[in-house]
Amino acid sequence: MKCTKIGKSIKSNKNQTMKKTCLMMLIPLIMGACTKEVEQEEAAVIRPSSKGSQASTLAGTDDFYGVMFSSNENVANATPKLNDLGVRWCRVWVNISDWDTPSNNTGTGYQQAIDLHNAGFKVILHFNSLNGVVPNYTKAKAVFQWAVTKPNLKDAVDIWEIFNELNNTEYFNQAHSTTLTLTQQAKNYIFGALKAGWDVFHVTHAEKVLGGSWTLWQQGSNYSTSSSYNLNLTQAYLNNGYLTYCDYAGIHPYHESATSQRTFLTDFKSRIGGKPIIISEWGLKPGGYTATTYTTAMDSNLSFMKQNVVTACYYRFTPGNGWFGLVSGTGYSTQVEPAYTTYKNWPKL
Repeated sequence: MKCTKIGKSIKSNKNQTMKKTCLMMLIPLIMGACTKEVEQEEAAVIRPSSKGSQASTLAGTDDFYGVMFSSNENVANATPKLNDLGVRWCRVWVNISDWDTPSNNTGTGYQQAIDLHNAGFKVILHFNSLNGVVPNYTKAKAVFQWAVTKPNLKDAVDIWEIFNELNNTEYFNQAHSTTLTLTQQAKNYIFGALKAGWDVFHVTHAEKVLGGSWTLWQQGSNYSTSSSYNLNLTQAYLNNGYLTYCDYAGIHPYHESATSQRTFLTDFKSRIGGKPIIISEWGLKPGGYTATTYTTAMDSNLSFMKQNVVTACYYRFTPGNGWFGLVSGTGYSTQVEPAYTTYKNWPKL
């Protein structure tokens, strides 16, 4: 019951004394309704709707904060550190190696998603096409339909991410093609895997979909054998329907410079018409940085990121591929400093 409408429900009465009496009797009810409504609105801001048991055990409280969780991470051992850091989102990774026989696609990511959900975290499940294989719509749809019926998985996953970096041949083998135009590359993804994911997860099951991402180092024009920092490939995807088939747009804005990262993200945001952004891998290129200077550079972009991005998954939870990580050692016993303390002290709702 809306507080603003309560007064309209009081009927006219010639006896003013009786009207005042009725009003006095209604005041406690009005105040109670108003208080309950405000509390519900505040709760919705602090804790967006979550799945299953997660609502009562949610770890972090700020939707901005996430981490990239590698396939070899142990959820039980990691949970105390994730809680201490104030992490809310974890991105897990599953490799699709067989687009013809869905059940052949095993891996730790499915169980990690379930375990993280049960521990109170929100989960992005990322589908990576092994060796960059580009499936057609029918094959992709069959795999996604299989995945969504795995026991307990749909209840655990909050967002389904369809592929990794679309400008990287390791993850999308048509990237940097000398025989396909940028538009052809885009359409093969959009009307293949992305639309299949949208139709299965969003249309059929009312789930959320995160589109594939791009780094900033892209093929600049059709058939080009060189790359540079630009968003030309990204624009080809945007021109051909990418935004139609995702709830969130993805980008991995890796750059050597924190300032340039802000510049490119501002450019990207201006192109997507208000579609919310999730960065499932947030980092800078680590070459040339020490652990201290890297953390300082990341810290300098925090406020900007929080103003422009729904969620950013810090790359990475543990060290790897040249990145410093947040924890290391057996059982995650070692805090990687100053990154760990900096992340922990970042302001959270």
